[in-house]
Amino acid sequence: AVNGTIVKENKDALPFVYACVMIASKIEDVDPPLAVDFVHNCNVVKNKQDIVDMERKICNTLKFAFGFQTPYHYIDRFIRASQVSSSSTLCCRCVATGNGIGHTTNDLLEQLIHYLLDLSIVDYKLFVTTRPSLLTASAVYLARATLGITEGTPNVKERSHVRNKKLFWSKTLEYYTSYSMKNLECTVKTMRNLHEYAEGGVYLRNVFEKHAGSRGREGISRRTVMIESDLGFN
Repeated sequence: AVNGTIVKENKDALPFVYACVMIASKIEDVDPPLAVDFVHNCNVVKNKQDIVDMERKICNTLKFAFGFQTPYHYIDRFIRASQVSSSSTLCCRCVATGNGIGHTTNDLLEQLIHYLLDLSIVDYKLFVTTRPSLLTASAVYLARATLGITEGTPNVKERSHVRNKKLFWSKTLEYYTSYSMKNLECTVKTMRNLHEYAEGGVYLRNVFEKHAGSRGREGISRRTVMIESDLGFN
């Protein structure tokens, strides 16, 4: 949309690209490049002022609204909501890994959430078409299910088949995330499939290796994948 608004002629295309790179670098990099750096490395753009003017046009068109929410912005808030539950004591127990190194479930929960979100980034359709908060809530649900963090026994007045069912979601989480189990089901199942095929998948392998651990420590990506029928939606 910005491209079609600003770039009217072919001669504006390259300054537009360089201006976008400059803006992104100023947001993300410690030492961003200068306009003159692009002029020295390009024979098409002769004047650094062309890039600076294009940068100004882009900023004015977007009204300097460069901030945006990602799934990672919601992690801390949703983890706190996960801890405040009827089975919160379960969230703080120490879990021993296969090599004898202990971790608290809180640490494992956060690590697993990050891993699942990193996997979802690789799935372009999932990441682009799903709300960031829904992605995070789904990752929290799947991480809780994978680690066996449940909400304990429901009210005694509820039916027996509900009482015997593992509940990985709570009213507290539903309140603070604004998502019910029904809202999460489709995204959680898609994310579970990414988790299942991460080790052998061509595009997911790098994410798996990133979270696989090192120096004898078991990585979070090696956690057993949940069976879909055990996710608690049926």
